Amino acid sequence: MQPRLEALFAAVPDDAPSVADIGYDLGNLAVALLARRPSLRVVGVEIQPRARARFLTTHAALVASAGERLDLRTGDGLRALAPGEVDGVVIAGIGALNVAAMLRDAPEVVAQLRWLVLCPPRFDGAVRAALYELGLHPADERLVPDRGHVYELIVARPGPEPSQDPIARAFGPRLFERRDPALAPYLADVERRFASALANDLASYGPETRKAALGAKLRALPGALARARTFSC
Repeated sequence: MQPRLEALFAAVPDDAPSVADIGYDLGNLAVALLARRPSLRVVGVEIQPRARARFLTTHAALVASAGERLDLRTGDGLRALAPGEVDGVVIAGIGALNVAAMLRDAPEVVAQLRWLVLCPPRFDGAVRAALYELGLHPADERLVPDRGHVYELIVARPGPEPSQDPIARAFGPRLFERRDPALAPYLADVERRFASALANDLASYGPETRKAALGAKLRALPGALARARTFSC
């Protein structure tokens, strides 16, 4: 498996009885979980109506052997789940703003999850803000390099975030706590990617509230980067 997929697979707790893969797309994670976790029940949720038929055709043998362990649904994010229906969820490959919106749109589902594995394709800062708002915290955080890109992987669990350090809370409390040497090059890349956007006052980044929140985080980025650079010393 590719590094990102392997990291997502490993982040699902060994003792989990069930998981929902939100936005399963081609179904790579669902396939790996069904094949390598024989007692795990997998619920796949995908908003694209053709995804289910494609999965059933492509993975017909696995579908037949999985039986009732596999449940594929066409639906919109966490709203396709009933509260308490699954132990935890994986949301990967979906933009940070959309992930944050999914969490806020289904608080009754989120409140009964034991864990969440979140891996947006790009840094935004919106995911951690939503977690704190909903009474969750990043229990573990990893930076996963894969084919020239670095992904943030967050394993969230219920409970308040213990760190009161605003920079760590914004950019990864467990990464700062662990003094992760990969954090400095990752933040340097974030700074490069957002440099022109900041120069234009984030003109293309949507509503004023969104721009204000993102802008505050990006203005704190040089301080975060300076601290992270000491981790490799």
